Amino acid sequence: MRSLFSELLWPFTSMAIITIALAARSAIRGGLSQELSFSLSDSAIQHVEALQDADEVIALARQTERHYAGLVHDNRERLSFQETPYGNPWVQKAKNYIFSHLHGKITVKDTAKALHLTPNYLSAVFAKQEGITFTRYCIYEKINHAKNMLTYSDISCSDIAQYLGFSSQSHLNVHFSQATGFSLVQYRKCYARN
Repeated sequence: MRSLFSELLWPFTSMAIITIALAARSAIRGGLSQELSFSLSDSAIQHVEALQDADEVIALARQTERHYAGLVHDNRERLSFQETPYGNPWVQKAKNYIFSHLHGKITVKDTAKALHLTPNYLSAVFAKQEGITFTRYCIYEKINHAKNMLTYSDISCSDIAQYLGFSSQSHLNVHFSQATGFSLVQYRKCYARN
């Protein structure tokens, strides 16, 4: 036999249980896995049944609804950023970030943070799609930018190195020579347009 207190609480508890069950089923229709949805539902219902305050029951039901909505949203976001015929959209976003930060030090950690990804995930998808590491790609982009600056401007080699975030002209020169077979000065002599 139920106590008077639990009988007064029962309408709130039953409404919360129904709300949670409906949210779980809606989340499944929204793309959330059945296992995850029903597991969360069971846990939330057990929590509701243990509560002794109507306001807490109502608050938990609303919190659970918001949690399900957030999970469905996150799941849809994740699915929308999966591999497309044009590659992984995160890789393109990373390339955009790299291009807009060529003037400084670029790390996979900072880029991943800006994109709200983990560095390991970004490194893996980047290497898979581009066939080179994230760091090597950044260096190649900086070298391509240095080529343009050497060809179309009279900015000094040391200023170019500084502008592109290298610690020194010789540091840039090492990478530049490996990629092009020319030193910075040799490249400018061969290809300068001014």
